[in-house]
Parts: sequence; C-alpha cells; structure tokens
Amino acid sequence: MAVLATLQLYSGVQNPAWPISAALADRIRARPKLVSMVGSFSLATVVTLEQQPLLVWSSDGGDDELAILLPPSILRGLSEAAPDDEHLYEQVLLEGDRFVSTNEKRMARRKEFVSIDQTFRVAFTATEWTSSCIQLHNNCYNYACDLITNTFAQPGRGGGQVHVTNLCPDVRASALLDRLIDGSAATGDAAGSHLVALASIPGGTDFHWYRRDADGSWSHKPGSLAPRQLDASNQPITNPAACDRGKYTNFCGWFLVNEGSVVIR
Repeated sequence: MAVLATLQLYSGVQNPAWPISAALADRIRARPKLVSMVGSFSLATVVTLEQQPLLVWSSDGGDDELAILLPPSILRGLSEAAPDDEHLYEQVLLEGDRFVSTNEKRMARRKEFVSIDQTFRVAFTATEWTSSCIQLHNNCYNYACDLITNTFAQPGRGGGQVHVTNLCPDVRASALLDRLIDGSAATGDAAGSHLVALASIPGGTDFHWYRRDADGSWSHKPGSLAPRQLDASNQPITNPAACDRGKYTNFCGWFLVNEGSVVIR
C-alpha cells in the first residue's frame, strides 16, 4: 500500500508531499503514534502555525494509517519521544528531497529548542474535519467557507481565476470571484451566512483564514492540521484582526460567506 508524507508548512498554499519507501513506512508503523490527529490528543504547540510536523498516511486515507512525526525542535521537549523518532523524521525528509525546496528544508530542520507545556491539549474538537481523509485534504479556506472539497481549495479556483500571488489584494480579489462578500468586523451574520477573516505572511509566502462560529467565537484550521479556537499564543480568539496570528501579520480584511452561493474548488 502506497504511503505518502506531507510537510506541514502552509495553511492555504499546497504543502509539499511525496511517496515514501515501504521499508520506512514499516518502521513508522512500528512506532506508536506520538500524536493522533484523529482523536482529541493534539499538542497545542504543533498547531501554532509556527511548527512543521510531517504527516504520514496511506494513500487510501485510512484513519488507522495516520501518523505524525515532529521536528527535532519539538521532539527534544517531549517525554513521549523515543530515540529513533528524530532519525525517522530526517529519513522521511531525505526521501522527499526532490519535492522540497531548499528554504522548505531549512524550515523543517529548525534546531532551536521549543518549550512545551505537555499538559495542555487543544480543547476544541470539530469532528467533521478530523477524519484523516478530510483533515489532510482540506485547508483553512475550506474550513472558513465550511465546505469540504478534498482539493486544498484555492481562492479564485471556483470563480475561474486563481490568485497570482498570496498577497492580500490578490487573495481578496480571488475570494470575491468565489462569491464571498466584502464584510467588516461589525457585519452581522445574515441568515445562511457567517463572517470570515483573511491574513497573509509579508512577502506572500502563504495566507490564512479564520471563521466566526455559531456561538460567536472564532476558529481556524492550519492547513492539513486539526481545527482550533486558539491563536498563536494559545489564547481564545475574540478578534482575528487583533489576535496573535504568528507569522500571518498582514491582516487582509473581512468577508461574509453565504453557504448557498459560495463556490470553492
């Protein structure tokens, strides 16, 4: 059975992915999963948009094959880590050498130590989005629009013109082509609609979306990772424009999503 690996670097942009050898896949299967993205055991630090876990799964998307390898910067702070885990991470990365850019490899091999509160777990669970076949193939834009397409949806693809860059003006224009509606922080959720917000990384490396939920709180889905209600400082999000968005420091604005008319692919 073919096994794929993806390097979780981006929230909106497609992440690099590649097949890994059967021998390496067997070694990973023999190691109990450090983190299960299917259940509620998701280390908060892994989903702060600042870390780069490797997600490994069978090509058929079966939940029982999902595994996560954490980078050395996180592993050194975990009591659950086994001596071989850091080596496994490096071996998977080496097998993806021609699929990953030099800069992406540099980010994946960050060496600075990350301190972790191991008792902290992500409390928010969006069950609909945490089955591996859905979680891995739907990004922040899918989640913000509350539409599962399994295409890692890109702004503008539904409207016929995908954004050229990941800068605010381009992503905004492409989202409007997908029939999102210009909004503001004061915009109320009209019947059948909900408010979303867009941010990007300076220079246009990536973009990220947030959505307002039915209870008035905000949540977001960092790329292939599980949805969460906390910002990059592990604080509840009351206003995406003012929260800690990590590297997504450019706030691009607000939109309304009408579930009956928006088209994303």
